[in-house]
Amino acid sequence: MAKRVISDNTMVAHEAFHKHNRQNNLNHGFVGIKIDIEKACDRPKCNFIREDLQNLDFPTVFISNIMNCITTTKFDVLINGNPIDDNLLFCQATIKEATNLSKKFQDYQNSFG
Repeated sequence: MAKRVISDNTMVAHEAFHKHNRQNNLNHGFVGIKIDIEKACDRPKCNFIREDLQNLDFPTVFISNIMNCITTTKFDVLINGNPIDDNLLFCQATIKEATNLSKKFQDYQNSFG
């Protein structure tokens, strides 16, 4: 959470765990993962776009202009209109859920490097 100390984020995560466990009366494991996407979103991998444009024989100047537009643009992930870069993910502590998360992280890594 922006403009807060790390202990505030820790308290938010603890409260989320506590509320979820209390509401669901869980008898199985539960996992929370905190990820910071700020660095990952700063530079998406766009080499494949350059390669595709080159393979389609677009002029070098055109390709350079397109790549300048893509690589110099900054974007933010917005939730309720506010930029975010920290996420808390919660799931059951099962092999199935871990496999699903692993696949999603791999997709994310492939997209953003």
